[in-house]
Amino acid sequence: LGTVVRRKSDPITGETGGPNADNPAIDDTEYEVLMPDGTEQTYRANAIAENLWQQCDAEGNEFTVIREIINHRFDETAIRIGDEKATVTGPDGDERPAMTTKGLQLEVELNNDATIWVPMADLKYSNPVELAEYAYNNDLLDEPVFKWWAPKWLWERHRIVKKAVPKYWRKWKSSIEKEMCKIDSMEVFEPIEGITPEQARKSVAPLIGYQEIKCHMIFDVKMDGTCKSRFVAGGHTTETPASLTYSSVVSRESVRTIFTIASLNDLKVLSCDIGNAYLNAPCKERIWFVAGPECGKHKGKVCKLKRALYGLKSSGASWREMFSNFIQEKLNFKPTTMDPDVYIRRATRADRTGDYYEYLLVYV
Repeated sequence: LGTVVRRKSDPITGETGGPNADNPAIDDTEYEVLMPDGTEQTYRANAIAENLWQQCDAEGNEFTVIREIINHRFDETAIRIGDEKATVTGPDGDERPAMTTKGLQLEVELNNDATIWVPMADLKYSNPVELAEYAYNNDLLDEPVFKWWAPKWLWERHRIVKKAVPKYWRKWKSSIEKEMCKIDSMEVFEPIEGITPEQARKSVAPLIGYQEIKCHMIFDVKMDGTCKSRFVAGGHTTETPASLTYSSVVSRESVRTIFTIASLNDLKVLSCDIGNAYLNAPCKERIWFVAGPECGKHKGKVCKLKRALYGLKSSGASWREMFSNFIQEKLNFKPTTMDPDVYIRRATRADRTGDYYEYLLVYV
């Protein structure tokens, strides 16, 4: 988190001047900002304002959320393993770990990508489970600051999860099977027989020029309480040309205009959602992956993607192109000049009293 320290002065005149616009979004006045590492960097007023807006909700309340604990440090006041104060004697004469949080700070990454150092006492109060997991992953559970409480938290978490899994697994298992049945029926991927993953990574035929990615399941609970599973690709690991990824959508101005026309003329406005839309389009990228346990009998096999699987950078553009071609060639819609995602078609009234136009708005 940086601190604005001064307005940047002109290198020739030495003058600072004032804001050059009343609206901070277009104010390009330069300021010197002191960064956490002690360096100073120059930022324009509009960039600073945008950063402040990102840290506030709709009502102007500032908030930051801890994304991850990334580092720790002890100071000279910390009680370490082997210190005399690491244990205390209870009323029954037994030695117990000392209840202390002194001397430990943790570096955390926030939702705005900034990093700050936080005293352990504050983090234990706000994020005890994450802190206990960090201690476990970094072999810190025997340190006095963790020994008196962290193992208990980890055990309690394990007990709750273990108790919940049998109850809910049946729902998720059914959801996974439903998703993979759909994947199979739409022939989303094709197993390549006789090729091992090691051979595929050497770009042997028929996978010459193909990129390897990982596919996995993601899970969500919908608004109606049903469990939703989706098989997705790790498209963030691929190098995809921009020409394959760009996909336009209908503009807000077009939506407002069409709604206004419909309201003035007392016309019906219908909407629909196309289920599993992307899977109807071909995959534009050359992709292969090793099938996981969710793929059933194909587990461990090298598979080639045939359809635009969710998660690929090119899937949105691929589906938009396929859908646009379909509604133009099969349904006789034509894209408008002002907005290519607003389609128009001339039609005749049911009572044969005249013609009218139908509009179709597409948002991928």
